[in-house]
Amino acid sequence: MPGTTRGYVGFGKVGTTYAWTGQSVTAPGMSSGDEHNFGLAYGVGAGFNLTANVQLVGEWEQHRLDFRSGRENVSMYSLGLRYKF
Repeated sequence: MPGTTRGYVGFGKVGTTYAWTGQSVTAPGMSSGDEHNFGLAYGVGAGFNLTANVQLVGEWEQHRLDFRSGRENVSMYSLGLRYKF
């Protein structure tokens, strides 16, 4: 939002993630090993413009990743500052 000094913004994202996962298990009946693949990724976020160039941002992302034991959803939460120049 060029020129905006205060205010909230929201956004969404959809894409893919390439992940390489490793699993080391000592329990009977479970297997250890590595998996790597592309998986679906999506998320939502919101930001608050502190000034025209600085924004406080919070995000949630969901990644669909392959593990040796099967495909799992992995959530990620983040909080950060953005500087626009």
